[in-house]
Amino acid sequence: MWRWMWTMGCLISLWAQAQKKWDGGAGTMHWQDDANWYPDGAPLPADDVWLDNSRMEGSYRVLLPAGPVSTAVSALTIMPSSGVITLELPPGNTANPGLSIGGALSLHPQAIFINGSGASAGSGITVTGPLRIFNGGKYIHRTGRANASLIDRLQVDAATEKGMFEFDVPGTAGYTVSLTGNNFGSLCFRAAAAGGAKSYSGSGSGTLTVRGDLCVDTGVQLTSTLTADIVVSGNLILEGRLNLNPSTSGSVARSLRFTGRSALRGSGQLGMNGNFRAVDVSKAASLFLERDLVLGHASQSVVVRGELITSLRTVGGPGNFTLHDSATLWIGDPNGIFRSENLGNIRTALRQYSAKGIYVYQGTGRQQTGDGLPDSVSALGIQNEQGLALTRGLYVRDSLLLGLGRIHSTPVATLVLGSPVIRSPVNGYGRADEGHEGSFITGPLGLHLLPDSLMVAPVGSDTVFAPVRFRSRDPGREVLTLTYFREPAPGASPDIPGLSDREYWKLDRPLASRVEPAISLRPWSLGTDPLSRPTLAAKAAQWFLLPGPGTGSGYRWLQGDSLVKDVQAMAPALVREIIVLPLQLLHFGIREVPEGLRLSWEAEEQGKPLYYRILRSGDGLSFTEIGRLHSPGRGRASHQWLDTGPLSIGYYRLVMVGEGREIPGRVIRMERLRASARVYPNPASDRLNIFFPGSRSGYRIEIVSVYGNVCTKFVCYTATSEVRVGDLKKGVYLVRITDGNRLFTLPFFKD
Repeated sequence: MWRWMWTMGCLISLWAQAQKKWDGGAGTMHWQDDANWYPDGAPLPADDVWLDNSRMEGSYRVLLPAGPVSTAVSALTIMPSSGVITLELPPGNTANPGLSIGGALSLHPQAIFINGSGASAGSGITVTGPLRIFNGGKYIHRTGRANASLIDRLQVDAATEKGMFEFDVPGTAGYTVSLTGNNFGSLCFRAAAAGGAKSYSGSGSGTLTVRGDLCVDTGVQLTSTLTADIVVSGNLILEGRLNLNPSTSGSVARSLRFTGRSALRGSGQLGMNGNFRAVDVSKAASLFLERDLVLGHASQSVVVRGELITSLRTVGGPGNFTLHDSATLWIGDPNGIFRSENLGNIRTALRQYSAKGIYVYQGTGRQQTGDGLPDSVSALGIQNEQGLALTRGLYVRDSLLLGLGRIHSTPVATLVLGSPVIRSPVNGYGRADEGHEGSFITGPLGLHLLPDSLMVAPVGSDTVFAPVRFRSRDPGREVLTLTYFREPAPGASPDIPGLSDREYWKLDRPLASRVEPAISLRPWSLGTDPLSRPTLAAKAAQWFLLPGPGTGSGYRWLQGDSLVKDVQAMAPALVREIIVLPLQLLHFGIREVPEGLRLSWEAEEQGKPLYYRILRSGDGLSFTEIGRLHSPGRGRASHQWLDTGPLSIGYYRLVMVGEGREIPGRVIRMERLRASARVYPNPASDRLNIFFPGSRSGYRIEIVSVYGNVCTKFVCYTATSEVRVGDLKKGVYLVRITDGNRLFTLPFFKD
């Protein structure tokens, strides 16, 4: 049609292309029925055609004409907004071409174009502009006609990586595909139209790039004789047979390279001739093995520069395996990595494991490291609830990854940390860099203390996480080995009657004088005595109290200083405090009232001005001043003070201050409500309920992965909260709940 406009004082005419949309008015599937279009009339060569849901809802199918009929349009777009829209050039169309598109062919999500041309020459359709197959769209080549001219029009646009170009060619004869130098989104080969068996082939010297998935379906045999690389960024799905048979040998290319987050899956066959070089996992890429990978020739290898996740699968055959520097190997085999041909994940003839590699064990049953592991590695990790046993001594140079499960070390197979870097979920001490209750080291752990550094030993027993911190102020290096024992400390001195009878830590050599230790303290570590304070006890020739701040630098830690030499063991101890009460303190009590907790006391003040400091603690160790009350100093005086924001469990102490002196009073413990935080159902699939009573001002909830990543967080003001977890991946997560005074960490499993 024509439209008119004024410009520069003149009336000119411009040709405007018409747009045709399918409305199905004829009630048929036929393209040539005029009433199926809006406006009425079958599309003309100058028309842009849109098959969408603006005029017809839901799924529908459109058939181009059969017979020697050639249809031409300016551009063709299939863009469903509901359901699936399919356009088919039927086998009965014998024209060359049956469809001619002067501009672009665009297939959006849920759009399908089927080229079933029955012509004797050509490609069935011609596309002058770009061919765009967006993610979720599909082009099906269901004809024996040529394909190269169509593949040449494929565009590498954003969101086309999962756009499928599918070959489903009918007939029993083999079919050649233009692979060399071409770039696909996703590429699939099927045999349905051929009755269940079909052979495809491709040759050349140019790299084949598949930015999405490469699929070889059941009944298909695909043979590539390319003398170049095949690059796959998505999954390789083998249900049929893929033959990688380069036509010539060479020292470069001729490899299968994975460059994205990929999986090798399916029950089909992967064949590789003697000219094939390697399965290569590129740097920053990952390959998940969902099936065994077998190298049939000694000249072949698996080369990992990024990340290989073997799970319970193996890499075997007479070929070789190489893990490069900074690459990661995730191991699921119970035997870990062994030199023996018959054990472990990697069963190739030659295995080269980089000392600068990262090794993470993620089996479903108890694992062992294996004697093929280098003596020194960049990083070691565990993501296995059943645990990991060292089969030889191991030095971890850069970082330790404690996701889930315990690492079992022994005197003849000892783990030594050469770096302070530990990566783990948040533990009960509020730290994500010290290990946690579900992942630590049992048995001896060596620490290579660095000059002027703080290192944590994430040690414990089978049931108890009991970390220790060491701050080294020595300019040199020191190596020490620490072991945690869940039993009474030996050789207790009568001078320290409060020495723990429940746990202690033993060092393999005396601690240097410029290393400050701090041991962790749990609620059951010592008996309860409100008139005593915990402190750090150390043993050299005998047990003694180590000088230093009694409660250390953080919550539930006992800190010592570096003034004492030759420390060989450590344990918590209770020390009876010297209680100096006001001369005539007659009463100190606490009672619960609607407004909070009311503290009351009565004392003989001897007629001198003074004031009282009111101190509060959540653990009985670290006290904070929450108020002051001044008194003119009478004879007998009664006082009250209201705590309007009490803790569920709180410790209170009065300190009388007068004439330049502070006189501490006794400690009273007050428990208002014992929190009973819990999560249910566990495991959870879609929704998780969190129950946390007793918070007066609301509380914060965080869902945290075992790697320490916060998946979601929010604030709740009711006792019960519901959170959706359906989008989380299957695995173990932690629910971290805090109201500013208490911290609970509860695990749950996402099903």
